[in-house]
Amino acid sequence: MMVLPLINTISASPLTVSTDKQTYYPGDVIYVSGTTESSSDVTIQLYNPDGTMVDIDYKVSSTNGYFSMTFKIPLKIPSGSWIYGVYTVRAYSVGQIKNTTFTLSTITDVTPPTIASISPAENTTVSILNPIISVLYSDDVAIDFSTVRMMLDGVDVTAAATITSTRTDYIPVSNLSEGSHTVYFEVKDLAGNKASKTWNFKVEFPDLSPPVISSVYPPNGTILNVRMITLNATYSDNKAVDPYSVTLKLNDSTITLSAISSTSLTASANLTDGVYLAKLSIMDTSGNIAKTNWTFTIDATPPTISGNILNNNTVFESKEITFTVSISDNIALNTSSVSMTIDGIAVTPTVNATSVTYSGTLSEGSHTVVISARDMAGNTASKAFTFSIALPTNYMIYIIVIIIVAVIAVAIIFVLKRV
Repeated sequence: MMVLPLINTISASPLTVSTDKQTYYPGDVIYVSGTTESSSDVTIQLYNPDGTMVDIDYKVSSTNGYFSMTFKIPLKIPSGSWIYGVYTVRAYSVGQIKNTTFTLSTITDVTPPTIASISPAENTTVSILNPIISVLYSDDVAIDFSTVRMMLDGVDVTAAATITSTRTDYIPVSNLSEGSHTVYFEVKDLAGNKASKTWNFKVEFPDLSPPVISSVYPPNGTILNVRMITLNATYSDNKAVDPYSVTLKLNDSTITLSAISSTSLTASANLTDGVYLAKLSIMDTSGNIAKTNWTFTIDATPPTISGNILNNNTVFESKEITFTVSISDNIALNTSSVSMTIDGIAVTPTVNATSVTYSGTLSEGSHTVVISARDMAGNTASKAFTFSIALPTNYMIYIIVIIIVAVIAVAIIFVLKRV
């Protein structure tokens, strides 16, 4: 028995408690909230219709007195002390007790589960002696996968199957004989509605030929200048490709396929610049695997053209000039694409993997240079800049003239003195 301390409740804030719904069903989460004194202990107890406590939790309220707790109802009822009926939610805090109620009700479900797919498909032939026998299923409420039953040729193989809430897989522990085989499968939902399926498939001699991958896109070695791409591949098999087996990875990360069939696949990806290793794996219904690897490059970034001369309106003091501009690309520069014009006239600079250099003779005045470059993906960059040529003043001529004038003046003075 819980002993609660006696506290003067005259000045305490009223304790409140409520649930987010009045009716719950198996598998639901009960959300309990309320208010009390700031930063106070709160205990919540759940009592079933018989008065038996089925759950309890404890929490300290927030500074504004708010509290909340959650309780999970079992998926299958009865479970322990959980039964159907009206439950009491009892809250204890600061010497106060408050109750509220909710109802745990049965699920009204008259729709049986849906068997979505089977493998091997009905009336098909497989060339492997121990094929994976699979059933995919779903329900509008909830599957009771403990009710799954699978029989192969009249033998119950349920215990050896892998069973989940969405599928059952069974691999025969020994090779099947050639010829026809019969599978029976059944499953129920939580309300007891049953779905069942009986089908046949045939086993032939093993198929030892793997699928053939005939094409992939982007092709090996391709450089693309877009980041959103569509990858695809085509393939074939002498029997049948298992679409569930197809995997496509980029740099070891699995790509979600947007479309897949027994002959082709398609996937979309938004990629960053870089080199990608694609890995494709395909298996036929006999278990033979075909794999292929290839690479492609994403480069949606144009080259970079840079250098101080581009920004400072450089002044050259000679008609014979030389300047160098840096040029680079994040993936690969197409050096043969680099071009340069000066004042609209094409010139031939010296180009290497990192720079462009021009040497030549130009007239005095302002000049406009345009440099264009393209990377291997076809991204283009262009940069224009100006510079000027201003020859320095030749003061030596003036000095010589002054000297000549001075000499003549001295000579005249000398002549005049002799006269």
